[in-house]
Amino acid sequence: MDETAQVRPYAVAAVLRNITLTKDRYDSFIDLQEKLHQNICRKRSLVAIGTHDLDTVSGPFMYTAKPPSEIKFKPLNQDKEYTASEIMDLYRTDSHLRHYLHIIENEPLYPVIYDSNGVVLSMPPIINGDHTKINLNTRNVLIECTATDLTKAKIVLDILVTMFSEYCQKPFTVEATEVTYPNGKSYIFPELAYRREKIKPDILNKKIGISETPASLAKLLTRMCLKSHVIGNGNNIEVEIPPTRSDIIHACDIMEDAAIAYGYNNIQMTIPKTYTIANQVRLHP
Repeated sequence: MDETAQVRPYAVAAVLRNITLTKDRYDSFIDLQEKLHQNICRKRSLVAIGTHDLDTVSGPFMYTAKPPSEIKFKPLNQDKEYTASEIMDLYRTDSHLRHYLHIIENEPLYPVIYDSNGVVLSMPPIINGDHTKINLNTRNVLIECTATDLTKAKIVLDILVTMFSEYCQKPFTVEATEVTYPNGKSYIFPELAYRREKIKPDILNKKIGISETPASLAKLLTRMCLKSHVIGNGNNIEVEIPPTRSDIIHACDIMEDAAIAYGYNNIQMTIPKTYTIANQVRLHP
């Protein structure tokens, strides 16, 4: 909805069907979300993750923003309903959630997600609703990410579904969702995009300080989950970067992975050709 544009404009989602959660898997699922919140999500300021028991709600879902006084629901693990303003006061002394209140507390409208019956799924980036709480008996999980950075939201969603789709009845499958934005355009998530990069073996060898054949270099990269093969006359290596490797941004990241696979301790130490002697430089005259 247009109302979210000023506070948290983006949303992406996906569904994990027929998942089996054990205590360890459930704990790992929650732990992964928390780890993502702290790093790539920048303490929920860029992305906030919500996971819900899909069987407790009815689609389609609406992501909008309303005045705090108009939002009322029972927060996760609470025993009664609160307005959004009351929720902010409730968690002001909470050791965990108080760190995220500043993200929206001064906004005139708070983001909120409803199902088709008006049930609140979450008030991102603060708290989910208790109604959709997942447990060990949950079979179908809805994952939603709201964000101020769409690229980060797509990466986070890809990480979650690629890691936990393993536990679906049909492993490594995910159900896509259609997200329609206020401008009427619809997008399918998760994207799970693969991309291909080319790198020259001689440059790879030179930068690392080794002298491997192109085929050997391709094998090293494949070991790092970067499926690679030699193309042309052996003067190029094509590297496939999967959605699980969002950390691979530039060619130097590919070089680093090749060096790790080769083993840093196996690289012969050499004295740099440019010989310099360090000394102190005055910062001020």
